[in-house]
Amino acid sequence: MKKIYGLLLTGMLFLFAGCSADLLDIDNPNEVTNTTYWQSGEDAEAGVNACYSFFYKEGTWMRWLSFRYDLSSDEGWSSSPWIELGDWTRFLYNNYNFYEGNKVHWEHFYVGIFRCNQVLTNVPAIEMNETQKNQVLAQASFLRALWYFQINLLWGKGTLVLEPQDANYIPQDASEQEIWDQIEIDLTYAMNNLPESWDAANLGRATKGAAKALLGKAYMQQRKFDKAKEQLQWLIDKEGSLYGLIDNREDNYRFEREQQRGYLRNPVRR
Repeated sequence: MKKIYGLLLTGMLFLFAGCSADLLDIDNPNEVTNTTYWQSGEDAEAGVNACYSFFYKEGTWMRWLSFRYDLSSDEGWSSSPWIELGDWTRFLYNNYNFYEGNKVHWEHFYVGIFRCNQVLTNVPAIEMNETQKNQVLAQASFLRALWYFQINLLWGKGTLVLEPQDANYIPQDASEQEIWDQIEIDLTYAMNNLPESWDAANLGRATKGAAKALLGKAYMQQRKFDKAKEQLQWLIDKEGSLYGLIDNREDNYRFEREQQRGYLRNPVRR
């Protein structure tokens, strides 16, 4: 028996010594990875579409963000027995772990930023039509700026992450001004590379006007009113061609009017 055990032990030692660790490092052909993705213009388009998908998350405009902004405005009031929810209207934030009113925003904003960073990091190396590439990068820049805009509004500071990070990343605080500066950089690039409008198949994507409007709002938040006027004047000058006001402001809140304008048939615009 001892001889048998000895032979088995020897055989196992030879087996392990003869195997390379690389044999265990096998790509799954049925699974997309960072090394197999980001190869074509189609990959770039799908990547930026994934950035838009975070408009559907509860922590953004699908639910809680609009609710929070409304309740924190002059239009908001609550007698809800849900204490944290009612505290929104009184600007009392005693529970920073309140998921629906704080953590969910932070979580979904930064996942959205992560997706934008993937596009902005990987798409430049793809061989594709340059106009299409610049428009993809401009959309990701706009969306990243949009999420950082919300972060500054809600918290006045955050973590400024500009490239994809792994699990070893340790966040560091950036000041409110550092975030505003990056927002300006992203939106300046976006407005210089986005079209004024898209065709019917792409309605709802970021446009030059959207970037200028958000940049104007960013300047206003910083009290840079002259710079804000410069950006917003462009939209005013386009009134009657690209932009205009509806006759009845209450139509903004009516389901049937949104159907008529096609917003409900194109969820991205919502």
